[in-house]
Amino acid sequence: MNDLTIRPCRASQWTDVVDFLVAMNTRIDHHIGYLGTDIPSILDDLSEFPEPLHEAFLVAHDERKQAIVGALGIETDAEIGRAWLHGPFVDRPPATWHRVADALYAAAKHVIPSDIGEHELCIGIENHRVEAFGKRHRFVSFSHSVSLSLHRHDVAAPDKEIDRVRSIDPARYAAFVALQERLFPKTYYTGQQILDRMGDNVQVFVVAEEDDVIGYIVVRVSPDVGTGYIEFVGVAEKARKRGIGSQLVSGALAWAFDHGGVHEVALTVSASNGAALALYAKHGFRRGKELLGLRTRSTTP
Repeated sequence: MNDLTIRPCRASQWTDVVDFLVAMNTRIDHHIGYLGTDIPSILDDLSEFPEPLHEAFLVAHDERKQAIVGALGIETDAEIGRAWLHGPFVDRPPATWHRVADALYAAAKHVIPSDIGEHELCIGIENHRVEAFGKRHRFVSFSHSVSLSLHRHDVAAPDKEIDRVRSIDPARYAAFVALQERLFPKTYYTGQQILDRMGDNVQVFVVAEEDDVIGYIVVRVSPDVGTGYIEFVGVAEKARKRGIGSQLVSGALAWAFDHGGVHEVALTVSASNGAALALYAKHGFRRGKELLGLRTRSTTP
């Protein structure tokens, strides 16, 4: 370990670091759920990081071999009070893997602001090394989810009541924010943050009755990468079992695939949510990787 250095990623290293992330994240036993498995998708997943991107990563470097052996990305949100750890990615034998991972995390604690109260990991279910790392650092499991994807050629016939789905208008912003905060408290985006992100590539669609939002879906597209992602689907408790979720999914898919470059739409859903899994299967989605979410309170002074 005397030959190991942990330091912020330099601009001159960024291309090599991205190549390292791709090489590691394509391996199911090293997979981190926040990132894709090729260069375009990883850069797209990091697109909402502050620029320059390389400054969000710490790098473990083997000085003797002159090689990158580890990396850890850090994303924080002061409003939510959480840090998302993109990693640790470590390419070392089992005997030294944890020492490198621990060194990266120790360095990350000095970078994460002291008012950030939670640290979060998202890992593939077969990433046993990071799972054990999380347990040693007192992370606890809070979610077990499954990734789903749908190719444009496999899209099912749209819901017959798709016409009820509309782009959100300013008059319904407050109702949407209130419903998002009730259904998904302290998640990775607040309702207002979602509205602030809206634009050509991020949209919110709703089903409303008078001025009341009874269901919504948040969808993002990246035409240059060829993908779309359903971020949230929410239906008010009083409006469930009326087919509104299916209507929203149909509307979001129609909008996403209307972008010529988008050939696939993905999402993640709780592995125990049988109703949601059946809904997405009805629309042609297929199961992919299973993911574990781990979270802890920060011990940073």
